[in-house]
Amino acid sequence: MLGRRLRVCCLLWVLAVGVGLAESGACQEGTGTTLPAFEVVSVRKVDPQASPVGGTYTPTKACEYGAGGIRCQLSLWELIEQAYGLKKYELDGPAWLWDGAFSVQATMPAGTTKEVARMMLQRALAERFGLKVHCEARERSVYFLVPAKKGIKLQPIIGDFSQQKRRTYQGGNGSFKAQSYMTRGEYFSSATDMDTFAGNMANFVDLETPILNKTGLTGMYKVDLHWTPGETTEHEGTMRDPAFADVVERQLGLRLAKGMAVFQMVVVDHAERMPTEN
Repeated sequence: MLGRRLRVCCLLWVLAVGVGLAESGACQEGTGTTLPAFEVVSVRKVDPQASPVGGTYTPTKACEYGAGGIRCQLSLWELIEQAYGLKKYELDGPAWLWDGAFSVQATMPAGTTKEVARMMLQRALAERFGLKVHCEARERSVYFLVPAKKGIKLQPIIGDFSQQKRRTYQGGNGSFKAQSYMTRGEYFSSATDMDTFAGNMANFVDLETPILNKTGLTGMYKVDLHWTPGETTEHEGTMRDPAFADVVERQLGLRLAKGMAVFQMVVVDHAERMPTEN
């Protein structure tokens, strides 16, 4: 059990500096012992596996929230992101938090919501890794996604967006249908909101710089972008393509504008490299 206060950061607060727009949330405080707890939780280090191309790698799996339980296999950094509902740029801590992966398997009462399950994960990380964090407002460079000078070219989806047609693609294990598909040279989504699209743009434009939606657009839109990716090996193995911003401006009528924003960050003060025994 925890004997010290743990600051629990639940919602992102973003203030658009110099633009006059703000989205406010809250950084709430509480004691670790007041957080809900899993009924049973197992945390163990995952052993590296031999890679078919040589060397080793540590397999990871995104968190699965099921009936009465949660399963994750992630680095400690990613587990903290999951527990606090953060994006990569909303967390600050030592680089070693990315090292390796940990398997988390826990049970919880039936009907537990995802939000409550995340608070349970916060408590588990505090108890098993000695995790201590605090919230801190920090200003940093961002891109704002805004309408281009020649106007927006997006058309909103009318009706039930969940019924939009999926597209068939060929993969290593045969064909598959996808509602969204991203690779260098193609970005397809049968239905997306602009907050999601702005967040995904960072995979193509700049992985380290947040992109915030300031288009003023609400609702769902179809995005179907095609282009010839730049001939460069600098970003080989990623989706990053310096040409993508120009593609978005030409085909969607949206552009990126540099700016500054203040984020409520979660900062790691202390964490152990290995969890306590199950």
